[in-house]
Amino acid sequence: MIQQAELQTTSPEIFSEANMRRTWISLKQQFPLLGSTLHQDVDGGGSFQVDEARLGTVLLAEIRRREVDSAEGVESTVEEFINGPRQLSSGLPARLYVLKRTDHADRFHIFLHVAHLITDGLANAAVLRVFLDYLTSPPLDHVPDLEARLSQAVSSESLNPGLKLSVSRQRWRRAIAFVISGIKWRKIQGGNILPRILTPTTNVTPAQSCMLSYSLSEETSAAVIATCRRNKVTFGNVFPICAQVAFARVLHRQYARGEISLERWEQIRREPHHVCGPLNIRPFLDPDWFAKGGSGDMCLRIGFFYHTLPYVPLGDVDPQTRGERLEPPALSGLLSSGRFFLRCNIIRRQTAALLQDPLFLEINNIRMPERIRGKRDVLRQWRAMQQASGTAEPIAPSRDVSYLSPHMVFAHGGSSMGNIDAILPTHYPLTAAQASPQEGPKTKHSLILLSSDLRLRCRPGELYMGASTSNNKLHLKFFWDGNVFEDEPIKEWLGEVRDAVVWYLS
Repeated sequence: MIQQAELQTTSPEIFSEANMRRTWISLKQQFPLLGSTLHQDVDGGGSFQVDEARLGTVLLAEIRRREVDSAEGVESTVEEFINGPRQLSSGLPARLYVLKRTDHADRFHIFLHVAHLITDGLANAAVLRVFLDYLTSPPLDHVPDLEARLSQAVSSESLNPGLKLSVSRQRWRRAIAFVISGIKWRKIQGGNILPRILTPTTNVTPAQSCMLSYSLSEETSAAVIATCRRNKVTFGNVFPICAQVAFARVLHRQYARGEISLERWEQIRREPHHVCGPLNIRPFLDPDWFAKGGSGDMCLRIGFFYHTLPYVPLGDVDPQTRGERLEPPALSGLLSSGRFFLRCNIIRRQTAALLQDPLFLEINNIRMPERIRGKRDVLRQWRAMQQASGTAEPIAPSRDVSYLSPHMVFAHGGSSMGNIDAILPTHYPLTAAQASPQEGPKTKHSLILLSSDLRLRCRPGELYMGASTSNNKLHLKFFWDGNVFEDEPIKEWLGEVRDAVVWYLS
């Protein structure tokens, strides 16, 4: 994961090599996993090892500096890190890149590149906030206690409040969670997804990470958020419905072009629609740990949600008129505003049922061992392919246009991170007023955060929708594996998602 930041300053000396090294050391001492190393056990497991001396120095490869002459140069650098040679390793879980803009003397770009196994989206934003504050503040007068900092970075499983119960009650909770999880998964059948290009080695072929983003105007963004509040839903509740209606419009065009048979069209109309994604589990962990700063800790702390919607709203199509009309019905003809919000409430109720379940953490943990085994198997297969490189026969790609898995398929993953401004202020160093609103500003700002962004290196076959609000604008971000999904259908769908957001919500 790469956390980007575009910065403006009246004091370029902030970005001097000495100041960057001082700041990076302070950041590692505050978040020790940034300077850790990952060691693999004989049984295939792993552990993080932290050397206090390593935290107090800057390794040769940890900080890189570069000059670029335009915004396009910044983007090409990101593309290089995302799809080029791997930048991180088990001995180097994080790196810092500093880009100086030669076309704007007061502009700099920061890339915090951190391995996903020690971070998530919220953690990245929290770390960037601390980094920018350290960068513009005097040196710390003390080194954080390492034991105290590591106590905040323990595994999520060890922070389950249920661990305070007796051993027998813990076993009962896990057993019940196992049964509930099994029942839920047996109900998830069928599903829809855009056409994919699949091969027997897709799951072990590094993704070609692609990204597209849209930013709505301040006026439109305000209208969207106001509409959500008026209907008592979050944008995270409505985003999947916008995506589903957009999917329907893409299907209409493909059906009109003869790319979908009538039999498959009717089958799609009967299929449920599944979506999934990550969610922040920090508020559900140990209250004492959370009160000590757990909301802004540096660690991977996500669970997963799985939502099921009714069939894709395709409307009424006369088979005899196929090919006469390439343009799909209007959004209102596929799903009225009233029915749109009915489906949003389906997501809202499913989310509430998940988060309010007293066994939420246990249910979430049940499938983790299976996920880990699956990833470990992929790693073994990938290593075997690397060793056999040059001797294996090439595999011809096969185009999957059925939209349907024999058992179950998710249309996409995704999540909404909410208002990032609450995590990432725009002016640094942080002032006393931000900690206590009753006090006036005490510090002269020397750094302005113009924009921030999160870039993902996709997993094989991934299709992911993200959303966030910052600087009073709603940002829609889409990521996909270009080896599996063709660009044109994806871009067509994403444009329809944006239009659905605007039409239903503004």
